[in-house]
Amino acid sequence: MSSSHWFMTPEQVDLSGLVLSHYRLTPQQTKWEVREEGGPLKPIGGDLREGRDRERTYLQELIQRLNEAFGKEISDKDKVAFAVHISEKLRDNRTVMAQVRNNPKEQAMRADLPGAATKAIVEAMSSHSALSKRLLSDETTRDLFLSVIYEMLKKDVAGELLSDVREES
Repeated sequence: MSSSHWFMTPEQVDLSGLVLSHYRLTPQQTKWEVREEGGPLKPIGGDLREGRDRERTYLQELIQRLNEAFGKEISDKDKVAFAVHISEKLRDNRTVMAQVRNNPKEQAMRADLPGAATKAIVEAMSSHSALSKRLLSDETTRDLFLSVIYEMLKKDVAGELLSDVREES
C-alpha cells in the first residue's frame, strides 16, 4: 500500500453522478427579527458571544487546574493532549462513565474512576513508548505516520478524528 493512496482528498471523490433528491430546512435555535424596511436581520434573544466567552472561561479554568497539577515546565498543549488521551480511554469504560453521569463528583471520585485512571495512565506510558520506538526504528511506519500527520495538519481534522474514534468505541 502506497502512502499516497492512504487518504482520499475531497478533490479525488467523484461526485458527477450525485443527484439531490431530498432536502429539509430546519429552524435554528436563534429566533430572527423580521424587518419591514430591509437591511440585515438581527437575532432576537441570547448573545452568542456570551456562550462562547463562558466556554472559553471554563476551558481556561481547566488549563489553570492542569498547570497547578503539572507546573509550568510542561507545555499547555502537552498537558491538554495527555488529559484528552486519558479521558478518551476512560470514556470506553462503561462503569466509570455510568458513575460519572449518575453521581456527584465526590461520589464518582470514590468509585472506579481513580483506579481506572491510574490503569489508563500506566497503559499510556507503555503504548506511547511502544509507538515511539516503532516510529523511530521503522522508516516505512514512520512515513505512513507522517503522511497521517500531514493530512491532519493540512485539513485540521484532529477534532474530527477524535470524534470518529469516539463514535467507533
